[in-house]
Amino acid sequence: MLSSRVPPTWDDAAYLTSSFILWDRLAAFDLLGFLDGFSQAMGFKAPLIALLPFPVFLAAGKGFAQASGSQLLALAALSFFAWRIGDRLRPPYGGPLAVWMVNLTPIVYGLSRHFYVETLLAALCAAVLCFLLEGGRPKTLGALLGLGMLCKLTFPVYVGVPVLLLALRRRSWRDWAWTLGIAAAVASVWYARNAGSAILFARSAGYGATAASQSPWRLASAWDYVSLVVRQGWGWPHTCMIVAFGALLWRRTGMPKGEPARDAIALAAWALVPTLFFSTGLAPELRWSGPATAGAGVCLALLLARMLEDVPERLRVWAGAAVLVLPAAVYVEQTFGVRTIPPGSGAPTPYVWNGPPRKGGFWGQDKLWAFVAKDAASTPGVKHVVLAVSHKFFNSATADAYAVLHGWPARFRNYSRYPTAQAALRFIEGYGADYIISVEGLPEAELDPRLNRDNPAVLAAIRDGALPFRQWAEADLPNGAKARVFKRVRRRV
Repeated sequence: MLSSRVPPTWDDAAYLTSSFILWDRLAAFDLLGFLDGFSQAMGFKAPLIALLPFPVFLAAGKGFAQASGSQLLALAALSFFAWRIGDRLRPPYGGPLAVWMVNLTPIVYGLSRHFYVETLLAALCAAVLCFLLEGGRPKTLGALLGLGMLCKLTFPVYVGVPVLLLALRRRSWRDWAWTLGIAAAVASVWYARNAGSAILFARSAGYGATAASQSPWRLASAWDYVSLVVRQGWGWPHTCMIVAFGALLWRRTGMPKGEPARDAIALAAWALVPTLFFSTGLAPELRWSGPATAGAGVCLALLLARMLEDVPERLRVWAGAAVLVLPAAVYVEQTFGVRTIPPGSGAPTPYVWNGPPRKGGFWGQDKLWAFVAKDAASTPGVKHVVLAVSHKFFNSATADAYAVLHGWPARFRNYSRYPTAQAALRFIEGYGADYIISVEGLPEAELDPRLNRDNPAVLAAIRDGALPFRQWAEADLPNGAKARVFKRVRRRV
């Protein structure tokens, strides 16, 4: 696995900040503080991802690279449960093929290189499907469902249909009472305090003000999203093989009956239902369908295993290898940027969340923030720093992740969520900002105008004396931009 060599940005930086805070409390044996912190961590996003790096922190210390490497744990869990699903349905080589196809699904290995929630979510989806198919213990299944909810509020979108299809398999109503009761108890550890804000945020992100597009929903945009998932989430080898093998098996055997039919529909629902659901949103993101593409990989593996049943045993390994090399070739293209398959020449176009490891973004901002934090430490208390710029490599989420990692007595905020310049100015005063940092000279194409529309008004308020700050320091960043630090000169009365 190759990790991106860039600073943490938006969501991953927020996850890292929570992870570092919770780890520090646990490492200090502050169990009550840890439990209280987890019960309100992140406020509107389920916080289980923050606990994923803890085994790596224990072995190798706290850090950004360790947190990114912890995604391997989630990928290993996903592979384990994919193997068990393939083995449970008993076609020849079903387990190994499931591991191969899941790990060579483009969006799955792409997201595993970032500290996002989807790889862990895919592992929990696979675990739930595995236990449903195996008729596993109700209490274990309930714990998995609860953990899934702690992973992401939309977890029922991924597993809801399979759970309904397989709910009564070798289970009594008493078993399901235990399952749902334990799931509710586990999930309530966080949702008891945060359910309202989580639901409002999820609705806004998919259908409301937080969505990147405010245009009305159109069938064409939904189709574009589904097409993107198929083309760049599954990849062309997976798509072609699913269509071809599925058509051949349907023609040869028809629709399976009874229990095999329910198994097949449950797996197909895991692969398809989430993508169709998210396509109804105003601005769906490809990564939301990442766990569903893992289901598509398992489905493809089982189709391939069934096809290999009719191949003579002496040719089976060679026939399977000939097919498996195609997704492996795409993996090489998307990981190393090396063209392996015609047509065309030169480097391939990277899929979303893929391509060779990204570089850049290290502009000495951590040294600038550390310089401000050193001054902040000269007087007691945690100081508040407002960033008068919002860039993917220079924002409050990234700065907070560095601050918590290094123990700086400073917390950082942006004002980009406020709708007007007047509201942004009121926030700066109400927040009690001690410092304001601006950056000039960043490429305009890299600055989201919605997030930076109030920067000129804030700087004008400093110049005019409406905000009680004066320039205290400045620094030239390695990328050619200039940072200016303004320090409060008087407190509000």
